[in-house]
Amino acid sequence: MFGLSINELTTFHARFDEDVENYSAAGVGALGVVRAKIEAYGIEKGIQLLRSRNLKASGVVWGGGFIEATPEATRSKIEEAVRGVELAGRLDADSFLLVSGARGETPLSQARMTLAEACREVASAGSTCGVKVGLEPIHHMYASEWTFVFSLDDGLRVLDAARHDNLGLIFDTYHLWQEKDLLKRIPQVAGRIVGVHISDWRQPPRNDNDRLVPGDGVIPLRDILQALHESGYRGWYEVEIFSDELWKSDYRQLVQRCIAGWEKVKPRAT
Repeated sequence: MFGLSINELTTFHARFDEDVENYSAAGVGALGVVRAKIEAYGIEKGIQLLRSRNLKASGVVWGGGFIEATPEATRSKIEEAVRGVELAGRLDADSFLLVSGARGETPLSQARMTLAEACREVASAGSTCGVKVGLEPIHHMYASEWTFVFSLDDGLRVLDAARHDNLGLIFDTYHLWQEKDLLKRIPQVAGRIVGVHISDWRQPPRNDNDRLVPGDGVIPLRDILQALHESGYRGWYEVEIFSDELWKSDYRQLVQRCIAGWEKVKPRAT
């Protein structure tokens, strides 16, 4: 079973209940939940609303940023991520997303060790909740704020160090499409992928928030998604678009554009 989900970051300025009603009315089967949105709406109300609209929570974003100045600050971030994965469990979500955060002046080897230990603890909590935990490699253009895990190999190093079978990767096409020999790599890593995010790339991007609807840019999305499917991935494909321009648009129309884009690039069932 696989299909289209839309992450609430795509409709950034809408409330949680607006997203649920909009996505449901459009016939989307799942949504990627943004913690801040459902917490602002009310978690219990949000759970009931999702159930009443028969919408699946494909994933929850996010936790992380574990490389802090003090052990106490790192501990606080881990505890916050554990609360996030517990929320994902209450929502019956498939996955919870982690980002490494920037490492600043911390040596890379030390940062990787801290990240692996944090991921292991959150993944263990995810096992208890029935939720897969995914670390997302992020494009190096976001290094100053979001990440020091840039590539599939970076992510796999952390997974190997963490040694927890409930920990995998979130594969984001926007961040990984430029990897060398990506289509050949996908069969090697597909078994470790717990979620997929899709959007498209404007060439060149005008700023950090300039992603496009799938099919409107230069990423060979159909080939990438087909490779994922043929390699055994059967999870949701979340459209996750960061776009200053699209965030100002009509969200009903944007959701319809996402659905149309998905139809252009979705993998063929085998």
